[in-house]
Amino acid sequence: MLTSKQIHNLEAGSKRYLAKVEDSLYVEVKTSGTKSWIFSKMSQGRLVKKVLGSFSDVSLYEALRMLDDLLLHLEEQAGQRNKPAKGKTFAEVAEEWMKVKCIPNTEKQNVKRQQRRLDHYVLPASQANRSGRA
Repeated sequence: MLTSKQIHNLEAGSKRYLAKVEDSLYVEVKTSGTKSWIFSKMSQGRLVKKVLGSFSDVSLYEALRMLDDLLLHLEEQAGQRNKPAKGKTFAEVAEEWMKVKCIPNTEKQNVKRQQRRLDHYVLPASQANRSGRA
């Protein structure tokens, strides 16, 4: 882990660069010499990147506290995404998916095709599994 003094002594180069302070916490040093705290972490297959503030405004201690908060928040989000929907049947979840994800983002003919596939292939199978038939 870099100390505040080591971070303060980082010098600007011909290109901006990142210096690793701790896992997921970096200091970006720009060509102008300004330094910023950067949070960067892969979470559930995507890169989460956030600027936490400038080195002159945010201390190392504050940046580490923000890092802890962000990591905790990402863990909570991951836990919520992996939880099954309480009290909802598969058909209700499928209907919600159609309204929220499919209809706004898909052309009309493809929406109809997705609905037909759900009605014909997926929903009858899920109802059979609920009644004990497989």
